[in-house]
This record gives sequence, structure tokens and C-alpha cells, in this order.
Amino acid sequence: AKNLEERIIAQMVFTEEIIPESYSVFYSFYEHDSNRKLTSAFMKMLAYRYLVKNFELPEKLFDCFYHSISDLFSPGRGYLQNTYYRCLIAVLKYFSECKELTTDKINFADYNLNKLYSQGKIFPFFKDYYGKFPLPIHILDEHYVEYIADPKYEVKIHYLITSVKQDEGEYITEEMPDIFEGIRVKDFVMFQDEILKYYITEMRPEGEVETLRSSVHFDETMDNERAGSRFHNINMMLIAKEMNDDETLIEMMTDYATERENVKKMFKLL
Repeated sequence: AKNLEERIIAQMVFTEEIIPESYSVFYSFYEHDSNRKLTSAFMKMLAYRYLVKNFELPEKLFDCFYHSISDLFSPGRGYLQNTYYRCLIAVLKYFSECKELTTDKINFADYNLNKLYSQGKIFPFFKDYYGKFPLPIHILDEHYVEYIADPKYEVKIHYLITSVKQDEGEYITEEMPDIFEGIRVKDFVMFQDEILKYYITEMRPEGEVETLRSSVHFDETMDNERAGSRFHNINMMLIAKEMNDDETLIEMMTDYATERENVKKMFKLL
């Protein structure tokens, strides 16, 4: 039976054809784990589909991912060279959607999120960990635009940040960095009633092709997560100004200036 399971899994990895019944075959084979190279290939294939193709996976499969990598991606172990890198990011994304996590899983996510952040690999789903453990403050300050394209294509974002009271301006063009196997992310700092308008182009063999056009209207509901940050305080001042609440505005400006002075006294630039 084990040989048959191995042949079935190898066939799925080779053809990249997955049927629902295949998962039970994998779970049975995974318990023996006599061919780590094959189980690794199968999991990495599915992790890629989950991250890049939005392929739905059963909950039990993420348990396999986690048990396979929990020791590998821990303090003191290798990182970028690890063959389970896809599974790590897939697990972090899945955990970000879970309402409850064990202490071990929270510690695992906390360590690895900060590790990826230090490497400049910041995924929009990081913000979904808000309330589970303290996040690097800049994650909550930013609004992220994510776009997935063939890694061999150059991708550009053309954007304009304006307001509901402002006329159109000139679009700025920037390359969207590929942070992981075709996943592109661009960050923006936005404030009350600002509108981000953008379109995305890919440099394909036939030339530059526009593939997406969208806009985001920032309001106070999108500011809640960054409470306590300086961008949140600036945003609250903008809201007070918009409401003609001069008393609150002056009070908040005074507090903001005092806080900045205190920070300058406490922390010296090296």
C-alpha cells in the first residue's frame, strides 16, 4: 500500500493534477514519511498554489506544513536557503486568518513575521495579525497593494494620491518589487479622505500591457489599526480640521509637538 501511495503522490507532483481524494492518500503516506523529498515536493507545490493561485486547501494540510517546518524556522536555523520557504509563508498566511492560535503557533508566527519583515518581505496579510501579537509599527502605518504576475515580467504601478476636494494630478510610475515568486507589493501612506488611484502594467513580449485599474478611498475606519502611531495622530488632526473643531485640533497639535520633543530627547541619532 505504501508503494502505491508513493506512486500516486509522485504522479500528482509530476502532472500537477490534484483531486480531492488525493489528500487522504497524502495524509496516510505522510505518517510514514519514508520519502521526505517527495512529501516536501508535494507540499511545496500546494503551498505555491495557495499563495499565488488562491487555491483552497484543507485545514489538515496546513497542520502537515506546520509540523514539517516548526523546527526548521526557529531561532538559530537557516532561512533563505531552506527548501520549505513556500510552506512557511503559506502557514503564516493561513494562521493570520485563524481566530484562535496556540501559544506555540503565536510565538512561531511572531518570530517568522519579524524575520521576514527584517528582510523586506512584507505581505499584506501581516496586518491580519493585529491583536494577536505586537507588530512592527510601520506595518500598520501602510496601505498595501498586492499584485501577482509571472516572475519573468517587469511590473509597474502608475499611481496618483489625491483628495475628494482636489483635481487630478500627474501619475507617478514605479516598479513593483517581486517579494516572492511573482507576488508584488507596493506600500502607501494615506490619510483621511485621500484617494489612491492606480493602474498596473506588465512588460510582456508583445509590449507594455495594462492589466488592472483600481482606486482606494481612505477613511477613518481604515485608520483604527494604526492607533498610537504618529500617522494615526496626524490623521485625527485632519479629521478635527475637517470638522472645524479648532479646540480639539489645537490640543492634539500641542500633544503631538510635545511628544516629538520628548522622543528627540530620549533617542539620539547615531
